[in-house]
Amino acid sequence: MGHVRVGRLPKKWGWEQVISALSSESALGGEGETDFVSRAARAADRTLSDAKHQESVALAYWTFIDLAAASRSGDLLVRLREQGAQIPERPTGLTLLKLISATLERSVRAKGASSGLDEIALQTFDAVVLTTARSGSETLFGCSVESVQTAFRELSTKAGVANIGRRFFSEYTFRALRLALEKELARSLGKGGRFSTSNELARFEERLKTYCWDVSKIVQDYSGGWYSKALWEQRLTLAEAQNFTSYAIQKLLSELSREPPPL
Repeated sequence: MGHVRVGRLPKKWGWEQVISALSSESALGGEGETDFVSRAARAADRTLSDAKHQESVALAYWTFIDLAAASRSGDLLVRLREQGAQIPERPTGLTLLKLISATLERSVRAKGASSGLDEIALQTFDAVVLTTARSGSETLFGCSVESVQTAFRELSTKAGVANIGRRFFSEYTFRALRLALEKELARSLGKGGRFSTSNELARFEERLKTYCWDVSKIVQDYSGGWYSKALWEQRLTLAEAQNFTSYAIQKLLSELSREPPPL
């Protein structure tokens, strides 16, 4: 379950192709292309290595699987109250989704000063989990508590968790790599840099996002398999989720490390 090594994943672009798009002769200032790409790769490696130990990413992912599992028995509101959410007497579906986001944010902030990776975990949760739940809960009669619970229940299958798992780690990896490459992106934008306009930078980011989506294929089946087994064994805990997210990010790092140049 997730431990069997697969062959090299097919990707539209390789890591070196993605990173070398940041550089140009004038932007490098005499620095060799290989040195530039290696430096960018090391920055990405450091950031993802740090992410393995971030409790915020585990909290974000665990919040999703915990609510998905609770929705199977109709206890979504009960579970939210147990997580510390202050639910009004007659909440709407949109109110409920905002409360989920706010409760997660409060849990992350309670751990201490927030880092860039903590912010990325919160942003990823909203962009993937809540956006999917909101889309799935919209009906002709609007978004209700019942339709939100139904949306989470539909995501609570092995296949549903596998799909969200891939999307979650794809988005998280993209945002983490974007953070790691922030300095290089700043150097590459404007006169003398690789990107003369913000549109060119947006095209690079789209290439990076596609790369992260391709790489995240490696955690898709692992996400569904881990969830299914943990649900059956009744061990869907935050500690287990932290072990899962740490290993999932390690799998992503392993896939990145197979790309030339080595990280």
